[in-house]
Amino acid sequence: MQVIGVVGLNASGKDALLEYLHQRCGLPIVSSGDIARDLAMQRGLAPTRDNLHHISTQYIARYGTDYFMRQIVDIIEREGWTAVGITGIRTPDDVRTLKQRLGNNFVLVYVHVSDPHLRYERARQRAEARDPTTFAEFAEKDREEEELFHIRDTIQYADMIIDNSSTIEAFHQQIEEKIVRGRLGAQLGCNSNRV
Repeated sequence: MQVIGVVGLNASGKDALLEYLHQRCGLPIVSSGDIARDLAMQRGLAPTRDNLHHISTQYIARYGTDYFMRQIVDIIEREGWTAVGITGIRTPDDVRTLKQRLGNNFVLVYVHVSDPHLRYERARQRAEARDPTTFAEFAEKDREEEELFHIRDTIQYADMIIDNSSTIEAFHQQIEEKIVRGRLGAQLGCNSNRV
């Protein structure tokens, strides 16, 4: 089994990286956000960023900071996937849990964007209900998430960095060079003939 996880700040391109690997290599994707959205739905709540943040905070306080990653590993084991991508990794405890339960089968990729204004513009373009509508709100959410999750500490555990500060084509090229065409790509089941 090979598991690739992604970490990065809001709107850095974490989901885009895994979506590219899904399209390119057929990689299944599992997200802690999906678990939080399911919990919101069970409570009859809209999946807004505030509601998901509130649910995450509650479950982390009640069951530990790695609650969502434990749920994800259980899903992976139940599904029996040979390769999978994980998004929604935030805390150092998330990474420790994944490394403890998956060992060398787990690789963490940091998706880096140097300019917070670029991340904000990308968030605006995706126009999801969970995203802030002003840069001040966006920066405040960054601060709140850092305080809650310690994402910058989590980034220190990354095995690989992919920069997404340029064009989508440059981003895809890096994914090809650093993941798809290498040993990791073979372990993820990527086939260079697949489009």
